[in-house]
Amino acid sequence: MFARSKKIAASDEELEYAILDGCEISGCQSANGGAIYNRGMLTVSGSTLTGNTAKFGGAIFNWDGTLILSESTLQGNTAKYGGALYLHKDSKKYESNNCAFKNNKPDDVYKEKE
Repeated sequence: MFARSKKIAASDEELEYAILDGCEISGCQSANGGAIYNRGMLTVSGSTLTGNTAKFGGAIFNWDGTLILSESTLQGNTAKYGGALYLHKDSKKYESNNCAFKNNKPDDVYKEKE
């Protein structure tokens, strides 16, 4: 799967669980989560998210959801808060396994205080 300057999204209906495996997502823009806005259960594995932009979470915005990142690279993403990843205070679970966070501005991960 490959997305360039497109946002991967489901319809208005809620997904119970989603897996992105081997994806490359770059150059996307949104207010929350330049590439991905998660409110469910999401696993991102073996993927690359680069050059995405948002106010909150340059690459990923996680709100009221479970997010598992594995063997992925988040690089060169930009946001006002959470260059690569924004974890809303209502996030249920966040786990990162063997991931590379590089050159995300202003930081890699922003965790909202409760």
